[in-house]
Amino acid sequence: MVKRKTSGSRDSRDSLSKAEDYSYRLLGYRARSENELRERLLRKGFSLNIAEKVIGGLKEKGLIDDYETARSFIHTAIAKNLGLRGIKEYLIKRRIPEEIINEVIDMVDENESAEILTKKYLRRKGIKRPDIMTKNSLRNYLFRRGYGDDTIMNILKNLDTIMEET
Repeated sequence: MVKRKTSGSRDSRDSLSKAEDYSYRLLGYRARSENELRERLLRKGFSLNIAEKVIGGLKEKGLIDDYETARSFIHTAIAKNLGLRGIKEYLIKRRIPEEIINEVIDMVDENESAEILTKKYLRRKGIKRPDIMTKNSLRNYLFRRGYGDDTIMNILKNLDTIMEET
């Protein structure tokens, strides 16, 4: 007599396979943090147990690494001209753990990127000599991009030097 496997075990394997396929599809678009992938799997209707198994397998294969994902996201955030605050918000939105954020955020030189962004801003606006309105506008722009007060004040203090370089 041949024993048949229960349909529960087959359903579990089918569900695991579908969750893996879905995860590979998501990772094909862009890197994802472990928490972000877990949330997407749960939202799609997979159980927590299945999600954890899939994530464990992907971590073993090196396809999920929150530290490397955070470093990659930082490069993307810098390309979007974000300051430290903006980068941190970007990483939090991508569900990167706080301890990893604090570790990788130290790699960013906010002053250099703020200076580059300031030069672009001044060129785009066609500003040759900054006045009070220009400085206020620039300050607000840098703040909206996520730059800190110290960095903004440093940029405004050295604005004449920055303008000579453009």
